[in-house]
Amino acid sequence: YAANAHVEVAAPAVLRRGEETVVRSLRRAVKDMVFLNSRGEVTCYTHAGHRRWLQRTEASWARGGGDHASLTTLPLRPGGAVEVVLAVGASHATLLTPSGYKLASLRLPAPPIAPATIADVDGDGLHDLVLRTRTGVYCWTQRSHPGFLPFTFLLGALILGMSAAFVTQLPTADQSGRILRSTDYDEGSVGETPKDR
Repeated sequence: YAANAHVEVAAPAVLRRGEETVVRSLRRAVKDMVFLNSRGEVTCYTHAGHRRWLQRTEASWARGGGDHASLTTLPLRPGGAVEVVLAVGASHATLLTPSGYKLASLRLPAPPIAPATIADVDGDGLHDLVLRTRTGVYCWTQRSHPGFLPFTFLLGALILGMSAAFVTQLPTADQSGRILRSTDYDEGSVGETPKDR
C-alpha cells in the first residue's frame, strides 16, 4: 500500500482494452493503469497519464485497518480479449467494465486476508473468484445463461414454416405442362379448365 494522511492506495493493475482492434492489429495493445484507494474510488488512466474514468464503488476499507484490499484485471473467459476490473475492499468487491461501468457488486462475508484468486473452479470455461477471509475460503462462480438456444429453436421453426408455406404456393401444372392459374379452374369439374371444354 501507498498511504498519506487521508487515503491509502492498493497496488495498481494494468487494464488491457480490447475495443481498439485497429491498434491491436498493429501488435501494440492499448493498456491503461487502474488505481483503487481506501475510499473505494477506482480510477483509470491512459498510458499518457490522462484520466479516462473514475468510479466510486463500495470496495473501500479503513485506513490502517490491516484489511487486504486488492485490485486486479481479468478476462471473463480464459483467453478472452476484453478484461474487466475487480476491486476488492473490506466488505465488498466490485466488477467494472473497461469503460468504467459497474458489472456486479459482491458483499463479502468477512474482510479478505489475501489477494483475490481468479481461476476456473467448476470447469465451465468461465473465470471464478476465490477469496480467503478470516472465516474461510469463499468462491463466486459465473453462470452461463443459455438464452440463445430457445431463440435458435424458434428461428428454425419459423424458417421451416415459411418454407412449407412457400412450397404450397408454388404453381401447379396440368397434364400438358401448362401452369394453371386459379381463374382457370371450373367449380363443377376438378382438373378441367374452361379452355378444355
